[in-house]
Amino acid sequence: MRFETSGYTSDGLIRTELNGEISYGYLHYDETKGYLMGHESYTVYDTGYSTYTGSYSDTYWTSENSGREWTPVGKETIDTIYGPIECDVVECKEGGSVERQWSAGWITYKIEYTSTQYSLFFQNVTYMEYVLEEVFTFENEDEYDITIYADLGVTVTGYGTHDAFSTVTLTAEVDKSKTSGFYGWVDENGRLLSDELEYTVDLLLSDTVVYALNQGDPDYSLSDGEPLLLETPAGLTDVEWKFYDEYGDVTNVSDVTSYDFDSAGRYEVYYSGKESDGRIYNGYYTVFADGATVKTFTWDYDGKKETYSIEILYSDLSEYRSSPISRSFVNSNYTLNYVTTDDPYLIKIAEDFLKRTEGMADEEVIQYVLVFVQNIEYQSDSDFMGQSEYWKYPLETLYDQGGDCEDTSILMSTILSLMGHDSVLAMYPGHMAPAVELNADIENGFYYLDNNGNKYYYCETTGTGYDLGENPNRAAYNNKTMTYETFVSAIE
Repeated sequence: MRFETSGYTSDGLIRTELNGEISYGYLHYDETKGYLMGHESYTVYDTGYSTYTGSYSDTYWTSENSGREWTPVGKETIDTIYGPIECDVVECKEGGSVERQWSAGWITYKIEYTSTQYSLFFQNVTYMEYVLEEVFTFENEDEYDITIYADLGVTVTGYGTHDAFSTVTLTAEVDKSKTSGFYGWVDENGRLLSDELEYTVDLLLSDTVVYALNQGDPDYSLSDGEPLLLETPAGLTDVEWKFYDEYGDVTNVSDVTSYDFDSAGRYEVYYSGKESDGRIYNGYYTVFADGATVKTFTWDYDGKKETYSIEILYSDLSEYRSSPISRSFVNSNYTLNYVTTDDPYLIKIAEDFLKRTEGMADEEVIQYVLVFVQNIEYQSDSDFMGQSEYWKYPLETLYDQGGDCEDTSILMSTILSLMGHDSVLAMYPGHMAPAVELNADIENGFYYLDNNGNKYYYCETTGTGYDLGENPNRAAYNNKTMTYETFVSAIE
């Protein structure tokens, strides 16, 4: 059954609209456990300032929810996908929540859920309505596959084809001469399932993919261009290899015993081969290839072609990539963690740009840096970083030669800070832009005025052709709609 969902959640200050869909399926019946239910949902969250999405899936046995008490409320005729139908209405109250269901026979046509929770200062209210849109049927498979990717120094048993709804025990054995120990069983989303050498899998609905990981990461460290001897368990035939870089690009190779990593980066190596009994064995390990990469930027300024190149060592970039920092907005002060004015790469850029702009007026210097940043490719986080939000450090933006609004804004404010200019990272609903202090009057220039009367002129970094103070969203953005600002002071 597929339901359309709508509703909201509110704490009295912020109201978030919720819209999406949710599906429930009767997947299997067991005399002891009852029905195995499948549950998938997709929700769009709209706060009025930003929009984001979330998804969730789960399976459970109906016996696990048998403790809920439902009270008959009466009967009511409601409009459904099949026309008006008289439904039995039942209600369940738990704590501060109330759920009502309208059902006829085995089909539930409508659900309403209301929850009111109180804290010291706020009343948190959630309301959701589920309306049936589709009833569908499907058939389960008779068999499912368990694929295990065994890390370096780890050998496994239990993989292969098994009967549907059976319980399978996976085992791992560790070769201490190749790795320090066993980290655990991990799913495709990187979630740790168990750190024991044995792990039990219930084949309920689909094929299962599990990683048996060691405690070493990366498994190999080398320099770019250095060949790596490729290892597999003894006896495998018809071995095929896949080499993934950090951007998801893949190189397929077969019938090789070594591989040259021509470019610096972090790689995931997958292989598969046939065992003597015909089963497919899968392996996995990680490789860190260090080396310097030259990044070259070009842009036009004042009718002239500008070119700037910087050589970045991958291990320096990797320190930022592996940072435990939050990759989304936390608060204004936290945003300063991304402004790395102590980074030698950014210091070098600022020094070089000061030489290039020597003799220019402040307005021209800021415009020069703005045009440089505008010509960095716009890249959405979901497409290029694999997650809905991934705020980058300036060196990451330079290495990737791309980023979205907050990435290029942070980069520009960092460079200008090192060049002696104060700025503000201004957050608007769904957007960030830097605003730079300038003691000048720009005709029709859009600026933010601080409490001391200083003007901070808006800089649009996500598209080319916008001058200092030119705001393509002028009608929508003003000082009142700016939700947060982070002051970035000049480094003298």
